[in-house]
Amino acid sequence: YLLVPRFKNPFLKKIALNLGKSEFVKFHLDPLGARAWELIDGSRTVEQIGDLMENQGQDTLPQLYERLTKFLSILWRNKFIGFKDH
Repeated sequence: YLLVPRFKNPFLKKIALNLGKSEFVKFHLDPLGARAWELIDGSRTVEQIGDLMENQGQDTLPQLYERLTKFLSILWRNKFIGFKDH
C-alpha cells in the first residue's frame, strides 16, 4: 500500500482526525506497481527500472513497459513523483 497524507492544512487535519477520519489515503499497489515503487530512487531512469523488473521476471517485456509507463504516468499526474532530464 502507498499511504498519502489526506490533509495539508493542519486545522482541517485536526478536525478530520477528531471526526475519526484517517490521516492518510491508502492506495493499493499490485505487485508490478509495488516493485516499481521500490525501485524509484531519483537516480534510475524509466528504462533502468524496467530492465531491473524484467531481469527479476516481473512480466513479459511488451506488457511490462506498457504497464510501467502507465503506472508512472498515474503517479506523476497525482504529483507522487517527478521526472528530471538527464
